[in-house]
Amino acid sequence: MLKELGKIFGSTERVKLMRFFLSHQEAQIEIDELVKRLRVKKLVLKKEIKNLETTGMLTPIIVEEDVEIKLKNGTIKTKTVKSDGVEMNQKFIYKDKLSELLLDFKFIDNEDLLSDLKKFGKIKLFAIGGIFLNDEKGKLDLIVVGDALDKEKIEYYLRGMEADFGTEIRFVVYESEEYNYRMNMFDRFLKDFFKSPHIKVLAKLST
Repeated sequence: MLKELGKIFGSTERVKLMRFFLSHQEAQIEIDELVKRLRVKKLVLKKEIKNLETTGMLTPIIVEEDVEIKLKNGTIKTKTVKSDGVEMNQKFIYKDKLSELLLDFKFIDNEDLLSDLKKFGKIKLFAIGGIFLNDEKGKLDLIVVGDALDKEKIEYYLRGMEADFGTEIRFVVYESEEYNYRMNMFDRFLKDFFKSPHIKVLAKLST
């Protein structure tokens, strides 16, 4: 879906940037921090920021941060560091309409997600809710359960999804044994998820 939107709006990097600010409309953020969050090269990001500034969506700002510096004599000095940043123009008239389009994650191919996750272990349960179903009350967006899971690679993959979506994804990754233990102990976090709107993309374990 990101590639298709990239063709419509000019680039996938622009879509990532727009999604971030539509999800964080009050954010005042440094460009270097955006580079890390969106996993976009700095030169490309600055170009896309300029493009969105010309549309009236974004506004350049100076971000100030107080940093503590340790001097040679051991004393601590506070210094104000200024850096280039950007924020969303609160008067941008298309933000609501763009949010409806770019923040609607219901059209994501869940089978493709599952196929990717299967590369990192034996998946027994994969379920989505929260932002994937436009459920604002949901406290959890995604559950992955399985055996011999490479949790680091799964987390890296999901953080990449966050960069694509421009928003945080609340997820848990459990080995089957831990998941079964939590369910037998009536883990409220999991029980609340399964009581809320959700889709079981794969369910080889009881819920």
